[in-house]
Amino acid sequence: MIMLVLAIIYSVIRWYLYSNDIFVLTNQRIIKIDQMGFFSRRVGQTELDNIYNISYEVRGIVESFLNFGDIMISTVGDDISTMTVKRIENPHFVQEKILSEHRKYKIKNSE
Repeated sequence: MIMLVLAIIYSVIRWYLYSNDIFVLTNQRIIKIDQMGFFSRRVGQTELDNIYNISYEVRGIVESFLNFGDIMISTVGDDISTMTVKRIENPHFVQEKILSEHRKYKIKNSE
């Protein structure tokens, strides 16, 4: 009985953390908000102009079957860093959407 209660509590906490992770793509930047705990979060952002490379990774049978994966966004600034968005649905579509917005941003700002 205690194990069942602990499993339910653990599941609720994991669901809360997962459902409050936010990834926002705008026409100027990418914003990533990681819910680290009930009272802490990490916010990161990068301008579309700073994107150097975008890749994604799907690992395992479950992620392949459910079409979930991680997206890695490499950015250039003072140094090359990587922003990783974990457990995102349809990573190929999201990667293509980021690339599309990146191209639009480059074209708009080169005029």
